[in-house]
Amino acid sequence: DIQSIEELYLTGLRIEQIHNPSVDPAKYYQEVLARDPGETRANTALGLIRLKNGDYEAAERYFQTALERLTADYTRPVNADANYYLGLALRAQGKFEPAYDQFYRASWDNAWHAAANYQLAELSCRKKDYEAALEQVNEALSAGTQTNKARNLKAAVLRKLGYFHDALATATLALRTDPLDFLAMNELHLAHAARREELPAK
Repeated sequence: DIQSIEELYLTGLRIEQIHNPSVDPAKYYQEVLARDPGETRANTALGLIRLKNGDYEAAERYFQTALERLTADYTRPVNADANYYLGLALRAQGKFEPAYDQFYRASWDNAWHAAANYQLAELSCRKKDYEAALEQVNEALSAGTQTNKARNLKAAVLRKLGYFHDALATATLALRTDPLDFLAMNELHLAHAARREELPAK
């Protein structure tokens, strides 16, 4: 009975927002794609549902389809939702290099700047490129989202780079925010231990 594609999409979105367990929002998004297979919002929404359900290959396909239209003729997307979520789907499959590329693209969107740079920092740590990771986690923190997750990663990166005093200060700051933060306490311990190993023997 719904004639417009936009109203189909908005109906699916509304069902998701009110968490109605008796109605499946995916059916509305699928009807959008039955009428227009390349519709970007429905592809992104279905991709996110698949991503949350752990179906990473299907999620990847939906996000790729959305981006094919969003980036046609070298267009830069107005928002980077599909880029960021595609990065998550790729990372979950162990496709780290293409995931890195998608997070980098997402980092240009202010809405995803902090989250994308955090993901980039974690992927740089996988490659043991701690200098790049430090720059990226600082970018994540500069966005105003002073999360302990990012602080703990920064403390670990600083410790890996041998900046033990700074690592201790960062972990201590995280513990001021949450005194029960296990990762911050662990980083505090590791930084203390590493600094003691670096001290010259008496």
